[in-house]
Amino acid sequence: MKKIAIYPGTFDPIHNGHVDIIKRSSKIFDTLYIGLFNNSSKKSMIDCEKRRLLITKTIEELELKNIKIVSCSGLLVDFLKENRIPYIIRGIRTSSDFDYEFQMAMTNKKLSEHFKIETIFLPSDPELVILNSSLIRELYRMRNYTYEKYVPKSVREYLKIVNL
Repeated sequence: MKKIAIYPGTFDPIHNGHVDIIKRSSKIFDTLYIGLFNNSSKKSMIDCEKRRLLITKTIEELELKNIKIVSCSGLLVDFLKENRIPYIIRGIRTSSDFDYEFQMAMTNKKLSEHFKIETIFLPSDPELVILNSSLIRELYRMRNYTYEKYVPKSVREYLKIVNL
């Protein structure tokens, strides 16, 4: 039986912390979906189609063959049930991440009583624990601080040519 998981997020933008989780998860699962969500409670810096393209380029640069990128809307649990994906991957940087993600995992489990969903928590690499997309966006907007070392090549190239 194939092991299939999804790594959901807004990836606005994708950064090296995401890349670390993707690379590690791709070694564990036969197929790893990157679930690109639009979060209506957040103002996106990069539109959804461009984020999808940046993720695609990043995956190509990594030469990962077992990754599928999907755009998602609505509840994650509905997408999982419709596509028969039993595992969710979540990266954990801090104890507050764990508290939030644990609550989400229990909610997803409750909402999917007849389709068993498990959430797998992967701790961040200690070198990447400070990274989140909000930090990257803030560093980018400040212009006098470097963000380049925290993002993959595709994001560096894109942010150099646009003025967001």
